[in-house]
Amino acid sequence: MSTVLLVTVDLGGNIPPAIGIAAELARRGHRVVVHADEPVRARAAAAGCDFRRADGVAYDPLIARGTVRTLREITRLFADRSRGRSAVEAARSVGADVVLVDALLLGAAAELEAAGLPTVLLGHTTWEYLRRSFGPGPVGALLRMRGASPLPIVDRAARVLLLTDGSLDPADPLPRNAVRVGAVLQDRDAASTPGEPPTVLVSLSSIWYPGMREVLQRVLDGLAPLPVHLEVTTGRTIAPDELRVPANAVVQPFTDHAPLLAAASAVVGHGGHSTTTRALEHGVPILVLPMHPMLDQPMIGRAVAASGAGLTLRKSASPAAIRDAVERLLRDPAFARAAGRLGAALRGHDGAVAGADEIERVAAQSRPVGLQASSDSPPLSSSK
Repeated sequence: MSTVLLVTVDLGGNIPPAIGIAAELARRGHRVVVHADEPVRARAAAAGCDFRRADGVAYDPLIARGTVRTLREITRLFADRSRGRSAVEAARSVGADVVLVDALLLGAAAELEAAGLPTVLLGHTTWEYLRRSFGPGPVGALLRMRGASPLPIVDRAARVLLLTDGSLDPADPLPRNAVRVGAVLQDRDAASTPGEPPTVLVSLSSIWYPGMREVLQRVLDGLAPLPVHLEVTTGRTIAPDELRVPANAVVQPFTDHAPLLAAASAVVGHGGHSTTTRALEHGVPILVLPMHPMLDQPMIGRAVAASGAGLTLRKSASPAAIRDAVERLLRDPAFARAAGRLGAALRGHDGAVAGADEIERVAAQSRPVGLQASSDSPPLSSSK
């Protein structure tokens, strides 16, 4: 059995797929140590993993920030080398055979690569989005200014695991060391059996985005006249008592989405990759209201609409436009059929299982004697 260090940070939707892979590795008998900030400790323990607290630049995703401040602080986190040095120390102290790193933590990945540790990057969103972010735009430019040139760091990794489904991320070509392992399932063997009246789940993220409270209120106002049951989760930055709640809605900060999705007829979400794929696992059509134009959310919204499994609107959409869109999702069975096809495809290929297979191959290749990688896996990259 191997020892695996997972280097991550709580940015909302990046945690479920990373912890999903960690849990699969732990289930197979590997020792997994999660290197992260304190808010991730409980998630690590629940997945059967040990925990090491990370040192380095901190970032609280619940704090309200303007665009300029967000760019400045998030790229400082992504390029942070001190978090990487902390991870190198942890990897050596636990005897890690392989280190998994959130693909956005480029400074940490660079330090681990320089230390000669077999490093696997976890791409928890679409490669198309990562490729654009790492390119000539403002995020990539700031990262390069901070000494973390993204594409060379990606190229030096032993493996890049893309935790996405090709139907939502048809980007091609992929990096030579990349493997698309599929979306990590949060609810295995899940499928929706809608009831009456129709249930609509509304969830716009657990972290802060500008204008999110106002968007939630427009969703509530728009759907209030419909003969539906609304289940609304506000996340960590909005209290339910900040909203005017109609009679057909239940609003709470948190609840397990699994039983709600199992009975849902539609979802209103923000286009986060984790939230979107979880809804599609259940075969539930989605209305995407992207919360931030610079993130992956607009791209995912367009992919959902192109697949026929949902619709997308600007977050400034009026209550009437939101109501019309949800009525279309409920009225036209083509949306549910398309979502059902996507859900069946997702459930047939769990990214946690395929990802764990790839990580075991990297761990085996990193030892003097071990199993060889399968013929469809890229060779182990050198970090020297």
